Amino acid sequence: AELQGLVIAKSLANYPEFRSIGIELLKMLVQRGQVTSVAALSSLVGLMVTDEEKKALKAMIPALIQQQPWQQVEIEKLAGQITLSGEPG
Repeated sequence: AELQGLVIAKSLANYPEFRSIGIELLKMLVQRGQVTSVAALSSLVGLMVTDEEKKALKAMIPALIQQQPWQQVEIEKLAGQITLSGEPG
């Protein structure tokens, strides 16, 4: 079910009229997913464009690391891809 949710969320996020729904579904998978949380985070990294969105995404990372410490290296790689305006990136 999580994998189906990931596919649906990513698809929705690619359509401007459904982008916000897709992003919310991806965030839910990051927070609650057992299998797809890191994949959902990866998708969100590519979708976030404003500094506000990027800050909100960065704020989700510590909880994800706590939830899945065995994924810490991969999560930290993704976190490093989230750059705010004015940051080297």
